Order: sequence, then C-alpha cells, then structure tokens
Amino acid sequence: MNTRTTRPMSVGRAKHAPARGSAPATEPGTVSPAPGTRTHRVRLSPVRGSGRWSARAPGSDRDSGTSGGGGGAEATRRRLLDAAEQLFSSRGFEETSVRQLTTAAGCNLAAVNYHFGGKDKLYVEMFRRRLHEMRQRRVDGIRAELTRKRATLESVLRAFISTFLEPLADLDHSRRMCTLYTFELLKRRLPKGMFFEEMILPVQEAMGEAFERFCPKLSKDQRVVCLNSVVGQILHTLEARRMYADAGLPCPLDDTEAMVEHMVKFSAAGIGRIAKKR
Repeated sequence: MNTRTTRPMSVGRAKHAPARGSAPATEPGTVSPAPGTRTHRVRLSPVRGSGRWSARAPGSDRDSGTSGGGGGAEATRRRLLDAAEQLFSSRGFEETSVRQLTTAAGCNLAAVNYHFGGKDKLYVEMFRRRLHEMRQRRVDGIRAELTRKRATLESVLRAFISTFLEPLADLDHSRRMCTLYTFELLKRRLPKGMFFEEMILPVQEAMGEAFERFCPKLSKDQRVVCLNSVVGQILHTLEARRMYADAGLPCPLDDTEAMVEHMVKFSAAGIGRIAKKR
C-alpha cells in the first residue's frame, strides 16, 4: 500500500520559496493553498513579543461582532442597544428582525448572539440600560438633597420630580420610552420583578428616607401610596403633552419649570395633610 507523508507547512520570519506547481503568495504574509482547493486568503500577523504568528481572514474583526463600525466590543454593544431602542419603539419587538438591528448598528449578523445571546436578551438589556440611568439619576438627586441642612419635603420632591423629567425633556426620547413602556405593558417580555427590583424599589427606599425625616407619622403603606400619587402626576403630564402634540394643539403643560413647581406644592400639601391626620 502506497503511503504519502506530508510535511507540515512552517511559517516564520524567513521567506520560503513556493512549492512547484503552486501559485505564489500574492502579498507578504499571505498563504496560498494547493491548486484545485477552495481558496480562502489568510493573513499572517506577528503576535507582539512572542515570536509567533497568528492567522485570520481579511475583513475579520477580533471583536467577533463588528463590521467596520470601529471602537471594539463595547462600542458594538452600544450601537446595538441604540438600534434596539430606535427599532423596537418604532416597529415593535416582533416586527423587528435581527438583520434590521445589525444593519442599523453597522455590525454583522452574528453580533446580536455574540454580545447578548439573542434578540430577547438584547431587549432586556436595552431596558436595563435605561432603567439603570434613570434610577441612578433619581436616587442620587434625592439623596444629594437630603444631605443639605436646609432640605425640606418640598425641596426633596422638587429634586425627585426634576430628575424624573430631565431625561424626558427631549420629546423624541420621551416618545420612544413611553412607546416602549406601552409595548411592554401590552405584552410582557421583561423578567418578572425586574422593573420593580431595579427601578421602583430603590426609588421607594430613597424617598422613604425623606418621608421618615419630614413626615415620620406616615406609615410605610402611606409612603408608598403618596409616592405613587406623585409619579402618577408626572406620567399623566408626559402623556398629556404627547396627546396635545399629536393633535397639533398648544399645550398648557409645556412649561416644565411651572409644572414642576405645581406638582411640588400640590404633592407636599397633600402629603402634609395626610401626615397630620395620624
């Protein structure tokens, strides 16, 4: 029986003449396969400080998910999250394909699975990113005000309502977030308890410190009800603004500063009255 021994190709810094009958490499650092085989050009790159070489196909990216967008893995994640926010709010989750997401983000089709493990998990991380930003802004605003010696219930409410509205001052951003919340209410996709644990509970705890300091007679349940009433005013104001804008009518709620002051005084008076009854 005839056997053939094939010597492995060695690649180093020295130049080697191509084997007889094989096509010469078209450029330095590129290996050309034997005639008759399917060709895949592979670029050889030196590994810094090791004396070895690594091979990868032209156009590939070590990010394993980018496609010319630049900036590495973290930048790709941000672009995908931004694209998800835009497309899920305008088209809905089910009507948005992975291809549309990766096209909008400027990355290859495998990027969603590589960075998030699928479209469902990308949706969750998109919400988690925004929840984290809004939660920290609100909690930090409340606690920063509580450190002031002259802080009052009104000043803490003002800090809370202002930080609630700040990221929603941009009408386009506000519409996107309201639409996403509406979609989520119609068909739940977030893990159970995620919104409560990552958003509502931390804010309740921070405002609970304010109620304990300025309205110590309020029960824990009353504190939750009072905070819920404040949030209800804010959300209704935002939705009313959207409806006025859609109808093309002037909105009496557009003066954010005036609306904040109204909600602060209205809420403080109501909470103070409830606290006095106990």
